Amino acid sequence: MNRLAIALGCSSLVLAGAASAATYTITVEDLVPGGVATGQPLSPPVAVVHDGSYSLFAAGAAASPGLEIVARDGNPMTLVMEAEGASGVSYVTTGSAGPFFDSVQFTIDGNPGDLFSVAMMLGRTNDLITGIHDVVLPTSDTVVMMTNAYDAGVEMNTGMIEDIPFYGNSGVGPDEDGVIAMINSYTIFNDPDFGQLDFSFPPAARITIEPGNTTPVETTTWGAIKGLYR
Repeated sequence: MNRLAIALGCSSLVLAGAASAATYTITVEDLVPGGVATGQPLSPPVAVVHDGSYSLFAAGAAASPGLEIVARDGNPMTLVMEAEGASGVSYVTTGSAGPFFDSVQFTIDGNPGDLFSVAMMLGRTNDLITGIHDVVLPTSDTVVMMTNAYDAGVEMNTGMIEDIPFYGNSGVGPDEDGVIAMINSYTIFNDPDFGQLDFSFPPAARITIEPGNTTPVETTTWGAIKGLYR
């Protein structure tokens, strides 16, 4: 059976001195069809509330060490610690306890006008990520955004299962000294069940930012993705 090497753990941090005036409900929906069989699992979203001095990711920039780990393995913890230690950041959370094929929902604290960014891995790839960056938190209106897919520029897109964490092979693909770039297609060439799998983007995900909703919800965990276990 296939297995995605993505770390467990869900945490959030409100940084000292950050005064929060609002709670926002964030919904992340995986829009890549196929589910466990032929789809793209998304790794735990790393969500950050920040000001203009901080950048989670941007096209044309090199991935930070923490984002590189997310892009190659789906593990969010180093990126979370990077954000927690960065100036200009007021809130950090991981939006789920594990990878998911459907949707997750979580809350963040921030002020209208703060910037909001989210990044996560497309798990059945070498180093593709998706998310949004520098979105202004609204005062009252709900914001809905479709996300693009990005090549993180840290591992060559071989499309071979021997280099892909979904198939149990983490951090073993050939390095690529590149920058983050939007990508509109990706191919796996040797899936053991289906042979070639072709993916097209956008969209990769849909992210909804809703002010004022604090209703707790249950997020997807490893236990809900039994097909990924050996």
